[in-house]
Amino acid sequence: MAKMTSAFANKVLRRLNDEKDFYLSKEQEGQVYVASLDEEPVIPDYDYSEVSTKIAEIDEKIVKIKHAINVTNVSSTVRVGNADMTIDSVLVKMAQLNKRKSILDGMCKR
Repeated sequence: MAKMTSAFANKVLRRLNDEKDFYLSKEQEGQVYVASLDEEPVIPDYDYSEVSTKIAEIDEKIVKIKHAINVTNVSSTVRVGNADMTIDSVLVKMAQLNKRKSILDGMCKR
């Protein structure tokens, strides 16, 4: 897999999810059609094998990119104050601090 920045990886993930949504929509629309008994049915252009293969390929790409991001987050360290922390730890700590900030904001407004 090619090296990429976190921002670019997230951009690729958004594009892949958009592409997957397209195929999921195609799958949803193509699985059922309605026709009267006295008219020629208009069968949607839908191939289950093709669509499910595409979705599986996209899912595999998503797994690889997300795994690479996770590996980077648990192995890369940054200096925070006087301590070295992994990116993963920093993300967890940020979530904790944001939650605590929300609680304190609520207390301050009373």
